[in-house]
Amino acid sequence: MYIGIDLGGTNITAGVVNQEGHIIYKSSVSTLAQRPIEGIVEDVANWCVDIADGTSCSISDIKSVSIGCPGTVDNKDGIVAYSCNLRMQNTELGLMLEKKLGKPVSLDNDANTAQLSAKLHK
Repeated sequence: MYIGIDLGGTNITAGVVNQEGHIIYKSSVSTLAQRPIEGIVEDVANWCVDIADGTSCSISDIKSVSIGCPGTVDNKDGIVAYSCNLRMQNTELGLMLEKKLGKPVSLDNDANTAQLSAKLHK
């Protein structure tokens, strides 16, 4: 099982995906983007645990988390170089979430992740 997250300036949408790439659970919450990034990271980490529980599994069953984020993203190092929507600059978002979740976290620009998803689900 995997978790995919679309982290937007208005909403955060996430889904749990099985080995075959099928979405088995999805949910959305408000981002509340004007607050400090630490609050967003804390909520995203807690939400990952909650949505894993919503699939009758636990966070320990999740292999990794992938995040699409608006703005300039260094996907190699998991850093949001700049996102005006989320008020982030040189934010180690990937590392922050890895520490909270104890899972590998990949990060990319949201347009790139949307394109990948569209290719996978043709």
